[in-house]
Amino acid sequence: MDLQNLMQQWQDDEEEEYLALALNYSGDGIQLVLFRLEEETYGIDIHKVRELVSFKEKITPIPDMPPFIRGLLNLRGTIIPVMELRTRFKMPKGQYDKDSVIIIVQVGTKLIGLLVDRVSDVAFLGNDQIQSTPEFETDIHAKFLDGVGMIKETMVILLNVDRLLSQEELSILSGGV
Repeated sequence: MDLQNLMQQWQDDEEEEYLALALNYSGDGIQLVLFRLEEETYGIDIHKVRELVSFKEKITPIPDMPPFIRGLLNLRGTIIPVMELRTRFKMPKGQYDKDSVIIIVQVGTKLIGLLVDRVSDVAFLGNDQIQSTPEFETDIHAKFLDGVGMIKETMVILLNVDRLLSQEELSILSGGV
């Protein structure tokens, strides 16, 4: 599944008018790909997303990698490390199924896959709707986050993909891949 197919899927549903407004909105804000981990909704800047890949693709485990690196994905000849966000965020192990997705994102000069429970939407969030990350009880380190916002009745946690890996972790992945 790629971004155009994803957007087409939502253009065809009852929120077509809302999505069309969001995609054409010229105000200050951010266009997001929304995804779920457990019961929480997260958003990634759409400019960081390169592709959505079905979880059914084969991920090859590799030794001596950080525990949150599930393995490597060969995507049309490009080898991409896949990070399991549940493990990175110290969440319980989940069961991945046909709805699970690998979001391919650009982190610096490297492509990284993010394994998530499911992608749920594409939406716009205005800058005036974004609040700094509050102090809350969670195992997700605040350094990974850019803030929170509300879309309709749903709280969206804004993920900063550039902060998911330290320089050392990026070096390990670059050397191991």
